[in-house]
Amino acid sequence: MPLTGHGLRPPPLRRRVGRPQLKRDPLGGGSAFHETVRDMTHRLRLFGLCLLVALYAACSGSTNPVPTIAGTWHVVVLSVDSGTLTPSRFNLVITAASDSTFTVAMPAIVWSRGPVRYDTLAHITSFQGDSPDSTLSFEEWCTSLKCALTFHANMNQARDTLTSIALLFSDTSNIYVGPDHVVPIPWMAGRFIAYK
Repeated sequence: MPLTGHGLRPPPLRRRVGRPQLKRDPLGGGSAFHETVRDMTHRLRLFGLCLLVALYAACSGSTNPVPTIAGTWHVVVLSVDSGTLTPSRFNLVITAASDSTFTVAMPAIVWSRGPVRYDTLAHITSFQGDSPDSTLSFEEWCTSLKCALTFHANMNQARDTLTSIALLFSDTSNIYVGPDHVVPIPWMAGRFIAYK
């Protein structure tokens, strides 16, 4: 007897694949799973935070260069009370000789009053680099060693900028203490800046 017209069909040869039916929280079994996922998420976040802290410590550790006065400084004489200094712009090269000593190279400087030529014994006279208010002084003497030109400045914490405290001219001609005693000329000073 034919099946047509009765609404019946022959059964398929294969069963149709259906979507899997997930049971939601059968007998309260899902709460442990959610706690495990929450715990793993918390541990991953904690691990990520520890990793960031370790990376920060590694990057900001002792491998970073410590600011130093060594390098090439570009010095600009801003003003002098009397006469002029030539050159008024020059490079000062400070080289580390050891942990605590430095060598200094600077050009000969001529003060138009006299004129006086400073071209001997360029060196650092003082360096206080243990605080943000650090100072640096360097000087050069004239050949007779009876006069000197001293640059005294405040230094920023990055050790790349000098702000003038004083530009001092020293001589023996104005002193009555003795021929080898060099002190600053009271009426003569100037200002300068320097940067790396």
